[in-house]
Amino acid sequence: MSVAPQAGNRLSLLTIYPEKVTKDSIRVLDLEPGHEDGDIVCNLRIVSSMTTSLNIYDAISYVWGDSFKLVRILCNGHEYYINTSLALALKRIRHVSERRVLWADAICINQDDDEEKGHQVKQMGRIFQGASTVFVSLGPDSSSRAAGCFELIKDFNQHCGKELQRCKHPRGFPMADYPFSADPTKWQDIAYMSHVSWFDRLWVIQEAGLAKDCVVLWGEAEIRFSEIMETIQWLRCRPEFSKVFCPDVCVKWADIFLQNMCTFGNELTWRVDLPLSKWYWKLGSSSDNESFIEVLRTGRRMKATDPRDRVYGFLGSKLALTGDNSTTLVEPNYTKTVQEVYFDLATALLRHPREAPFLLGAVDHSCAANVFAKDNWPSWVPHWDQGYWSVPLNVPYNWYLSGGSEVNFTAHIQSNGLLAIHCIVFDELSWVSEVLSENNLNLDPSLWESPGGIEEGGQVQNVQLSLCGKRRDVPVPMMGTTLKRCLRLHFAANTQQAKTSKPRVSASRGCAENFLNTTALERN
Repeated sequence: MSVAPQAGNRLSLLTIYPEKVTKDSIRVLDLEPGHEDGDIVCNLRIVSSMTTSLNIYDAISYVWGDSFKLVRILCNGHEYYINTSLALALKRIRHVSERRVLWADAICINQDDDEEKGHQVKQMGRIFQGASTVFVSLGPDSSSRAAGCFELIKDFNQHCGKELQRCKHPRGFPMADYPFSADPTKWQDIAYMSHVSWFDRLWVIQEAGLAKDCVVLWGEAEIRFSEIMETIQWLRCRPEFSKVFCPDVCVKWADIFLQNMCTFGNELTWRVDLPLSKWYWKLGSSSDNESFIEVLRTGRRMKATDPRDRVYGFLGSKLALTGDNSTTLVEPNYTKTVQEVYFDLATALLRHPREAPFLLGAVDHSCAANVFAKDNWPSWVPHWDQGYWSVPLNVPYNWYLSGGSEVNFTAHIQSNGLLAIHCIVFDELSWVSEVLSENNLNLDPSLWESPGGIEEGGQVQNVQLSLCGKRRDVPVPMMGTTLKRCLRLHFAANTQQAKTSKPRVSASRGCAENFLNTTALERN
């Protein structure tokens, strides 16, 4: 039964948390045996943090879900209420005849105690690394997809794994040789699974990534997490196959695996269980071009209820340590504001010789207020709670890297929060446009800002833009108001024979290739 007695939970806090956990201890949950439909009965107890190395408990990774849909349980002999998704996970994992020792964040950490949350969050990497098994709960399988989906995943991995061992390279064999399922709905089930809300949650990257053994539960079906990651990486690695048979699959976890999970450094890991994951793991772990900034960047595509967790959620990475490996770059502290946490992290990254040269490349503004610091936020501090707005040039592992750790980069933070750096003036900005959004260049007319064109006597049918090194002809009516205003100013500047540098834009006639998602004009 789902209810929403928030006040009752507050009254229960003193009864289920009669004593505080210290920095050297954690709580575990003793889940009493029971049948699937029976009430959840459990007890909390405090154990030493050293327990994390003894394999005496399992951990649960799940989506918190709706905080207003709660289920009654009996904890330490008192009524308590937990969210529906955790309740379903506990019932799915519960033994019929044996007590089970578990760890689940929502109940093993007193969520109303910011001090406790801080030092327990700092230990979460060690908690999941020390679990005997991490169970990933995807929730109920209401559409009966899971069994067929997991069967296809294992069959696909088995075939591709044999081919990889034979050819020694993931692109060394034709995918046409795979005796794939003729039923397209099974491939759609894989795409559906990849969009389940668990795969969007930021904390699960660390929870699954640090596990020795990780098992995914979806309804009554289960599969090793390594199998799912193997398939996602194959679909990302071989787009000529995935675009035909599984075009809607979300493959962002392939990047998360290589750029994030491979930086954790835990020796006991599922990452070496299957051949392609092992191949990528060796590639990633042997690289000297690792950066905690890139770990943080992967979180920009994930969801987190608390923006501070976009930093705290990755402190389990070995790259989160200071230069002398003595402690983490920042300490989890939920009494600090989001701005304070991000500022403290930026300051720590500037002090780190590996990270400092790449920090300013992580700055990504979504509005003019960010650029001009009108929100009282230093413009040089990255907003980790904002998505991608530009493609950085100084990514340490890319072949087109600009700058790098071998460059002697120094910066000084002044008392007013301004950043002082040595630089070279190489150009001047003559004009700055409004922020261009994706809708400004959308093919859907209903999303255009204005249907109007450029006032050039009706002579200009298309404009040729040089964007990211490629020239594209774009019909004028496709462009939003902001980009059109940019072109108007350019044409006006040409008429006045202005000497300032201008965006590279030229007029042309006729129809040409359309393009999407362009957000900037390349300058001369």
